[in-house]
Amino acid sequence: MICNKCNASIPDDSSFCPACGSPIERHEEQQAYIPIQTVQPTYIPVQPTMPPQMMTSYAPVPVNENSKMNWAAITGFILSLIALCSFWLGLIPFIFAVTGLIFSILGAKSDKKGLAIAGIVISVVAMVIAVAVVFLALGTFRYLTNNPDIFSGYADEFERAFDEFEDAFDGLRLPVLFK
Repeated sequence: MICNKCNASIPDDSSFCPACGSPIERHEEQQAYIPIQTVQPTYIPVQPTMPPQMMTSYAPVPVNENSKMNWAAITGFILSLIALCSFWLGLIPFIFAVTGLIFSILGAKSDKKGLAIAGIVISVVAMVIAVAVVFLALGTFRYLTNNPDIFSGYADEFERAFDEFEDAFDGLRLPVLFK
């Protein structure tokens, strides 16, 4: 569009001339019509952009023998620890120790032998302790059964103390609790 006063170029949507500042008179034929076009949206499927090496399918990875867990050694180690911690239960820890020893020996046949060797050592120690506890208990029982009068002095002292207690309360009118 052009200004009527100064002939300067004016943007179509201006109301005043930017050069001279005069108001712009619009005539119907001078108005520019901008046709409105309706555009139908187009949907383009978006494909994920991945590196080509990630789009290929992979074959299953072979399991390395060194990466396998030595479950027999782990089981033997845990059973031997249970046997060692429960030494006071008589022959029960002996059973745990023997089972732990068997699993540890099976686990020692693989490449990873650390827990298997530890399980063997702890199992043997637990078996020795379990046998020693059983023999000590049997010896103590035998000693007590062969000497029945070992506690007789305590019984005499208890009876004397009870008699003194009874004599102290003889003068009182209390119900008789022990006779």
